[in-house]
Amino acid sequence: MNADLRVADAEALPFGDDSFDLVYSHGVLHTRPTRKRAIDQVRRVLTPGGTGNGDMYHKNSYHYRVNINDLATVGVRLLAFDWGPSVCAIN
Repeated sequence: MNADLRVADAEALPFGDDSFDLVYSHGVLHTRPTRKRAIDQVRRVLTPGGTGNGDMYHKNSYHYRVNINDLATVGVRLLAFDWGPSVCAIN
């Protein structure tokens, strides 16, 4: 199986119109400065009848305050220790 992985700006997706049957975004679109432009890009790259699935949450929600803010902060701090999890890039 081959994969085409890209780093791209959600507000200027490098794909043609009607390119995908499914677009999935988890906790991304609502963080964009111009949210409408990012959502318009999702609509543009979706095929007619395609599915856009996105998870968005409010900054005062339980998910943000506990899972994102607190747990992510702990995870980042663990990376500083030799015995903690490691992050590496595979080329």
